[in-house]
Amino acid sequence: MRTITVEGMGHASVKPDFVEVHITLRTSHKGYRIAVDMLEKKFEKLREILANIGIKGDSVMTTDFNISTEYMRITDTYYNEKDVFNEFLCRQNLKLEFDFDPKRVEEVLAALSGCFTHPVFCVKFTLKNRNVLEEKILRSAVQNAQRQAEILCEASGAKLGKLINIDYYWNNERVYSDTQFDMKMPYMPECGYICTMEPENINFVENAKFVWEII
Repeated sequence: MRTITVEGMGHASVKPDFVEVHITLRTSHKGYRIAVDMLEKKFEKLREILANIGIKGDSVMTTDFNISTEYMRITDTYYNEKDVFNEFLCRQNLKLEFDFDPKRVEEVLAALSGCFTHPVFCVKFTLKNRNVLEEKILRSAVQNAQRQAEILCEASGAKLGKLINIDYYWNNERVYSDTQFDMKMPYMPECGYICTMEPENINFVENAKFVWEII
């Protein structure tokens, strides 16, 4: 049996329907317990601020928690250099997820921007279920590959038979819109207002291989 193998390119453009807010809290102090307590208080205050706009405390998830030490290099009176402990550094990475709604996004960003706990945060727009995107891409890839196969068969005087095999592999990682929002500045109450954002569509391209029988 003669066959023809064609690689089809599928593409799709889908509007984001889900939001990820990545938040980082930091503290530092020479006392270990004090540094940790400061971070805990920041976290509780952040949850309180978000609760004021209707976000439950358990919706704010910790993705990473790190405590490290910082040292300073000093030179003594004999010009010998050595590292001396300076302070403890605490960092807590958090994630908040919710269905996309422009007004909701505006509320969350305004609350975080005016929060005196000095959070650094980044907002990403994604899909709650990427199956919709994958289905569109696969349909597009099939159409693209079939057009190529038909042209090749026609040019060689053959006819395209039945589809024998489809080979593709796509990872399950989330896909994101190119639209992002980052806030990396000290606490400024006047920043407690953020304009409404409409994120760009998520554009994705993948390839798949198709094998047809040649008649």
